[in-house]
Amino acid sequence: MKNKSTLDKILWTINEETNGYYLRYKIRDILKENKLDETFVLENFDYLIMNVNSNNFARFLNYISTEATLSDNVLKKLSIFIRRFKTGDILDKEQEAFLTMMTFLPGYKKVFYKNMRNIIESISPGVLFEKASLLREISPRYSKKINEIVNLNQDKICRHILFSCLSKNGNNEFSMKDLNDYSLTLQILLREVLKSERKKLSDVENVGEGVYSKNYKIGDKVLKIGAPRETYFIPNHRRILQPLARINLTNSNHKSIGTIELTSEENASKEALDKITEEDLYRIYKELRDDGIVWGDPKKDNLAILKRKNIPMLNGKPFYVNPSSVGFKNDLNGVRPLDKGDIVIIDTDYLYREEQKNKKGNTNSYVLAFERRYQNEKKQESVSIQNRLHGKEKENDDELDY
Repeated sequence: MKNKSTLDKILWTINEETNGYYLRYKIRDILKENKLDETFVLENFDYLIMNVNSNNFARFLNYISTEATLSDNVLKKLSIFIRRFKTGDILDKEQEAFLTMMTFLPGYKKVFYKNMRNIIESISPGVLFEKASLLREISPRYSKKINEIVNLNQDKICRHILFSCLSKNGNNEFSMKDLNDYSLTLQILLREVLKSERKKLSDVENVGEGVYSKNYKIGDKVLKIGAPRETYFIPNHRRILQPLARINLTNSNHKSIGTIELTSEENASKEALDKITEEDLYRIYKELRDDGIVWGDPKKDNLAILKRKNIPMLNGKPFYVNPSSVGFKNDLNGVRPLDKGDIVIIDTDYLYREEQKNKKGNTNSYVLAFERRYQNEKKQESVSIQNRLHGKEKENDDELDY
């Protein structure tokens, strides 16, 4: 191998450099000192890929993506990456990041198609689950094989889902014990939902990923897993989407590390939300406020249109959920549930009892304007009542004078 010492110096730099931002410049300096360019790195991709430390693999990917020559040629080296994945020491999130990076390159579908069997057999079950719809679309003939692997690895996939959701935004407040315990909780919950919806794990769809959570569709149910809620214990109200499950995940220090929520799927499409007016929003805000609840984040994004009556359903039948088990402070006994077509709140952050201290609000919503309007209306009502009472008293005085 030519220039072995230079290659090992590059590898050492990748493995030891702690600041990914400077990595590309340090490698450029090494190449320049030895009168080499990126072609040298490209020619030795297989050696670097197979020898870079697994905990620095993401840094290596980032370096590749910042150098045009490497990025433009990386698809040609796909088989080498797959060979490394097969060793099983590359984290799921880094495998997933690599496959995502590939989809931004022109011609990736053709390359994926040619390497589909190797991809399926080399990436982890968790990554296969997340990328299943993409891979099925590229090569439908491998759908059965993909589904078989996914359905046989529910434990590994639940662990993958939970880890990827809890570790979003650098959260490291959970231990491996927490991960294993709540992975089992997720498996049990998922098993019940799949049975109710008559689905298999391979039928589950990733239908959206936000900054703090991921959403999965299971039949007509939605499973949301992500960061701790701003407020977990909240007042219950018929205007809130009634969940089948809402679990606050805590670590050994009783600190919240995440949330699992299971609800029915409602219509939160752009077309549906565009029909909701500012007056509709205020009407809901006022309804909650009149019932002693402050909604600190009134905006369209937190709403949906009900596809059915607002009651939990499991196995096609109404299912009673103990309010305290889903973080609600009260039951809705005797309260008529909302019907199909009604507007419902689907994001339950920032809901407080009026007398609760330390209430928070999202200032990017209508909360400040709505609260001012509500208080003004209450003052006007109070003045109106006082005027009517004053008029009544004057009437009585007149009668006495007569």
